[in-house]
Amino acid sequence: ITQQLVKNLLLNQSRSISRKLVEMVMALVLDKLMSKPQIIEAYLNNVYWGHGTTGIASASATYFRKRPLHLTLNEAALLAALLPAPEYLSPYRNPNKAWRSRNEVLGRMAAVGFITEEQAKEEQENLQQDS
Repeated sequence: ITQQLVKNLLLNQSRSISRKLVEMVMALVLDKLMSKPQIIEAYLNNVYWGHGTTGIASASATYFRKRPLHLTLNEAALLAALLPAPEYLSPYRNPNKAWRSRNEVLGRMAAVGFITEEQAKEEQENLQQDS
């Protein structure tokens, strides 16, 4: 996440070994200057979420007409699912892919103990009822 944050905020998008090395060094420095929660917050506030939307507050408003603090587990999992490919996994463009990806996020959350298996199953059965 730190390297992605550095790439998104500080560097150009060129694909070169020198840029990658600078990115790695800057990420190490950033790791020393910021806590993990600060890095995650900065990342979520600056990452692209699809449909011209940058930042978690804009994404939350775009997809759910809510502030991030008011997202349900289902909605938060869907937003997390968008990160690898926001346009491709968009619920507006590819709803089935979006829901499948959201279900994978819920499954991973259960696997690492962030939520229970029961919660994951319940949410996986709950397509758009929160939206």
